[in-house]
This record gives sequence, C-alpha cells and structure tokens, in this order.
Amino acid sequence: MRTELVTTLKRRATEILSELENEKAPILITQYGKPAAYLVDVETYDDLQRQLNILRGIARGERAVEEGRTVRYHRVAKDANWRESVLPMFHHYFLTLSIPRLRPFITMRASI
Repeated sequence: MRTELVTTLKRRATEILSELENEKAPILITQYGKPAAYLVDVETYDDLQRQLNILRGIARGERAVEEGRTVRYHRVAKDANWRESVLPMFHHYFLTLSIPRLRPFITMRASI
C-alpha cells in the first residue's frame, strides 16, 4: 500500500487524486510519522459502504435468530394472507437464505 505524508498531499493534491482515480488503490496518509487517514476513490468507498451494509444486515438477522424474533419460512411461503397483511408493514426485511444455518428463517426489522 502506498503511503504519503500529509504535507505531500497538500502540495500535490490534484496529482495524487488523479493517480488515485486511475490506480484504485488506497493511500495511507501519515501525519507526524503516524497513520492519520486512508484516501480512497469514490467507487471503492461506495463499494465498501454497500458491503458494510450487507454485513450489518447479516448481523441484524443473526441477532434476530438469537433473540427468537423470526418466522419460519414455510409459514410465510404457504400463508398468503400472512404475507399480504404482515410483510408490507415492514420496510426492510432480510432473507437469510444464503447462510446455511439460518436457511429456514426470514427475519424482519420493523422501521416503526
């Protein structure tokens, strides 16, 4: 990983930002010899934020399972009335089918 001094960033900001956009590799900025910040391009930052949101959703789903706040998938799948009356009340729902031990569950977080 590339490292730059904060003073170098001040002097060559335009050039460093151009290189960052082309190379897509984070740059560690140091101040007084210590790590102070990471400089990343916008696309990389947006991708990291999306990945973080996915991980947060998985963590919410795992907490819901641990706390017993779940509904069995087969119940939702076969009960059309329940799907139509309850699911629309939730703005966010997280389907945890990609995690093998959570496969039988649908977990929901109310936005109320």
